[in-house]
Amino acid sequence: MLVQVIYASRAIRPFSDRDLVLLLRKSRDRNRRHGITGMLVYQEPIFLQVLEGEAGELEPVWRDIAADPRHGQIVELRSGPVESRDYGEWSMGFFNASWNGCAALAGYTRFLDLDFSPEGFAMAPERAIAFMRWIRDAGMGL
Repeated sequence: MLVQVIYASRAIRPFSDRDLVLLLRKSRDRNRRHGITGMLVYQEPIFLQVLEGEAGELEPVWRDIAADPRHGQIVELRSGPVESRDYGEWSMGFFNASWNGCAALAGYTRFLDLDFSPEGFAMAPERAIAFMRWIRDAGMGL
């Protein structure tokens, strides 16, 4: 069964560009091995991530991510079966929303001015989902 998990969390400390590159390399490797696709958004210090894959492959990966000591205040925004993948082209798409040039991008949205936090997303999970789809559809996930 194909499942999807979307969550938000707060980094224990800020992630440097180098930290983010290392995280992405490791995540993309692991995801390819397990047939997992998705996207990661980072706006210091918040992570927003969607993961999708077969339940038997995704569940242990999700448990490892949830136990990672580099982040806390994890809020699961959506979890369950899906009919198809939303991010099937990416082993792990990535968008650094902390980048100061975001406002210059075509289609920039003031979404980032809203409550970009695990607690804020918990109150309105559809905002997080819509934002991630906007990044995907604009082709901004590396």
